Amino acid sequence: MPETIGTAYIQIEPTTKGISGKISSALEGEASKAGKSAGSALSGALGTAAKVGVGAIVGATGAVAAFGKASVETGAQFDSAMSQVAATMGFSTTELNTAGSEASKTFEQLSNFAQEMGSTTAFSATEAADALNYMALAGYDADTSMEMLPNVLNLAAAGGIDLASASDMITDAQSALGLSLEQTTTMVDQMASASSKSNTSVAQLGEAFLTIGANAKSLSGGTTELSTALGLLADNGIKGAEGGTHLRNILLAMNPTTDKAANAWEALGVSAYDADGKLRPLQDTFADLGNAMEDMTEQEKTEKLTSMFNKTDLASVNALLATSSERWTELSGAIDHSKDAAQNMADVQLDNLAGDITLFQSALEGAKIAVSDQLTPSLREFVQFGSEGLSQLTESFKEGGLDGLMETLGTLLSDGLAMIVEKIPDVILFIDEIHNIIGAGATTGSSIDAANILKPALGSGKIRCIGTTTFEEYKSFDKDRAFSRRFQKIDLNEPDLNETRKILTGLAPVYEKFHGVQFTKSAIKAAAELSAKYIKEQFLPDKAIDVLDEAATRIKLKMPAEKRIVKRIHIERAV
Repeated sequence: MPETIGTAYIQIEPTTKGISGKISSALEGEASKAGKSAGSALSGALGTAAKVGVGAIVGATGAVAAFGKASVETGAQFDSAMSQVAATMGFSTTELNTAGSEASKTFEQLSNFAQEMGSTTAFSATEAADALNYMALAGYDADTSMEMLPNVLNLAAAGGIDLASASDMITDAQSALGLSLEQTTTMVDQMASASSKSNTSVAQLGEAFLTIGANAKSLSGGTTELSTALGLLADNGIKGAEGGTHLRNILLAMNPTTDKAANAWEALGVSAYDADGKLRPLQDTFADLGNAMEDMTEQEKTEKLTSMFNKTDLASVNALLATSSERWTELSGAIDHSKDAAQNMADVQLDNLAGDITLFQSALEGAKIAVSDQLTPSLREFVQFGSEGLSQLTESFKEGGLDGLMETLGTLLSDGLAMIVEKIPDVILFIDEIHNIIGAGATTGSSIDAANILKPALGSGKIRCIGTTTFEEYKSFDKDRAFSRRFQKIDLNEPDLNETRKILTGLAPVYEKFHGVQFTKSAIKAAAELSAKYIKEQFLPDKAIDVLDEAATRIKLKMPAEKRIVKRIHIERAV
């Protein structure tokens, strides 16, 4: 005797031909082991599935449906963000929808790159698409935007700032300072390094960069010197836009525009520019100024500096004068050797549980987008089909009234079902109480009902269907011969006592494990016999299974674990 009784494996063929034979063949193997007919085995199998499998099936189906819905929503958001990128870059709908066109290839590259960034960084694919759009707004083409995107994402992650701000910082700084893509990547790493080696943040440095703007192009040390000077000012509490403003004013004052200021520089014997007219390193200039004013009193220093710089910038000037040569060199060296600093900082920030969750969410979004990419073309076709259908219904009602409306509705529903089956070729339509669709939806004087809507699709083999009904209700179902002849009738009879006992024997281990009990052979036999004798309103094997379940529950609640043995007496009490 097999360990499990009543398992049926049913394969539905692409056409209705041979369905009955396949079911019977699958069942005969199980039935022959039990010594009974295929019909009885199927009855037991359905009873078992109803009791044991329904919860798992419903739960799994609900989870799949929820994930599918979430995938479509996530995919729609990503597609919307990418459509905005395409619009900003000037692509037309015609170009994008022309297979093999340069625009469609470029758009696909952008989309794939955004998804790649979404799966490997702290940001989602949709957020990466938004960042691409920010760069498109700055006038970057597709290739440049893709090269710049990692910089934006790394800067935003390292500094804990939003993508819009990070994008503005990078694009504006690159434009103002005239940087190449490689130099821009270096600048991002330097900003990350400066924020970790001085008393400032990436966001504050970004504000300072934007404030000082093109004035920083004159610095001999480029972005290294710029980040160093701003970091030193930040060490003295002068940060963000304030630091950028003061450093900008200091740089402008180094090229004196008044005789008073020029005389003050000349009197000290210091020049901010070399013989070629290029700005000297700030470290050297402020070291020379400090040495030149070494013997002055504080009042004399202030008077001299006031004649050289704006009063509002004196705090910043004094901060740079007070910075030691060692600190200048230390910070400048750290910033100058900052390759991959932004990436490393972003990685460290993700190296924890919260980061793992963030990366998981990004990967999950990628999976949802992948699912959505498969579903979206069909969903768009369905939506467009529905829109066209509504227009047809309106016209049909205007021309033919309610009858015209119903006739068109029937055609649309049939076409819609066929479309669904075509898009999902493995679908099998299951209709419980199938007799109810005879005449369902028909109006007075109209022959269009649910059965007539299904007939064309069933006849062509586009839809495969399984329906259930009772022997009594089958009489009304069989009245529509054009519909019923498209089905193969299979009778499912109630199993006898011997079959029921074998079904219960196969199910017993499942219930024993769930309830933590043991069933005796006499208890299983009694469940079949007594339920058949005394419970008249139900059928085998369901009522026998219910008795076993109830008896086991009572024992579980009343007895300690070592005494949980279900005997015949317990079955009698349950019945």
